[in-house]
Amino acid sequence: MHPGSEFGADAATTGSQRAAATRPYGRLLIFTLLDDKAADFDRLAEQTAEEVQTGEPDTLVYVIHLVPNAPLQRIFYEIYRDRAAFDSHENKSYMQRFVTDEASQSARAQLPSGSGPPGFAAPGFPAPGLAATRPVAPRPGDPTTRSGRV
Repeated sequence: MHPGSEFGADAATTGSQRAAATRPYGRLLIFTLLDDKAADFDRLAEQTAEEVQTGEPDTLVYVIHLVPNAPLQRIFYEIYRDRAAFDSHENKSYMQRFVTDEASQSARAQLPSGSGPPGFAAPGFPAPGLAATRPVAPRPGDPTTRSGRV
């Protein structure tokens, strides 16, 4: 190997892979609830959000948004420091509980039509993910924001 060879095509690929690994990573999920399970879902989601807020410093935004014109919908905005933080989040015991709990299983998760790349889903949910390049935050004082870290 001669001096300067680290700047070739292999270095560019490695550099872009490294940049992708440290870029913020996010997901947007819309849950449509069954009327008789809404209170159970909200209770479970609130408990999970508290666990995320206290135990995941690399979760930058985790907000559950109530939809005024659609009272049985919940929108989850999630932004993580990077893909590794997201993977860590998904492997937490309280996230596994959320995914397998009857209240969350009775809700339908989806990503808005035409948003994000297909093929990414949290275990147990058939929804594709959304790769984010910058964090999003709720408006201060927004009464529809249930919990989260900003």
